[in-house]
Amino acid sequence: DLDICRSYLGQYRDEYVLGDKALLKMRIRKIHHSMFYAPVDNLINEAELLVKNIDPDSFPEEYNELLFLLGGNLGVLSGRFDYASEWLSKSMDYANEHNLDLFVHRNIRKQADILLYEGHVSEAVSLVNTIVSIDTPFEQIDSRYKIYLTGTLGECYRREGDLDKAWKCFDIIDRKSTKNHMPGWQAHSNLGKGMVMADKGMYE
Repeated sequence: DLDICRSYLGQYRDEYVLGDKALLKMRIRKIHHSMFYAPVDNLINEAELLVKNIDPDSFPEEYNELLFLLGGNLGVLSGRFDYASEWLSKSMDYANEHNLDLFVHRNIRKQADILLYEGHVSEAVSLVNTIVSIDTPFEQIDSRYKIYLTGTLGECYRREGDLDKAWKCFDIIDRKSTKNHMPGWQAHSNLGKGMVMADKGMYE
C-alpha cells in the first residue's frame, strides 16, 4: 500500500534512505507504483534526483533499477522515446558492465518495444533473438523476463503478418503464465491471441 510506504519512509531523512538498501528499494518501488496515478513528469524529477545522489558502488542493483525506471517505465510512459532510449542505453551499459543479466533482459524488452513502435520490426526481432527465439525450447524460457520477451516477439511476428509464429509465442506465454500463476500475463496472452484472430478475420 502506497500510503503505508509513504508513511514508513517519512520517518527517515533522505541521507539515511540513500544509505540503507531496504529503504532505498522501498523508495524506488514507491516511485514505480506511483506511475499508475501520479503525473509522470513529477516522478521523473524525483527519480532523476535520486539517481544523482545514490552511490552506485554500494548499491549497483538499485542504481540500475533507477536507470531502467527512468528509461523503461517513466520515459516510455511520458511518450518521450528519445529520452527513454537514452536512459535505457545507460542501464544496458551498466548491466553489461556489472553482469546484471536480468537487467539486460529487461532492457532488451523495452528497447525492442520502442523499435517496434517506430516500425523497425526486423531489428526488434534480432534484438529479442539474442535472448529467446521462436525455436527456444519451452523449458528454457525459465524466467519472467524471458516470458515477457516472448510476448514482444509474438507482437513482432503479428506486425510482420506471420500469424502462426505470433500465435505460438502468445501460446507459450499462456502456458508459462498459467504454470507460474501470473494472471496479468495470462490476460496479455489472451489479448495477443485475440489480436491474431482479428488479423485473420475470425471475429467470433
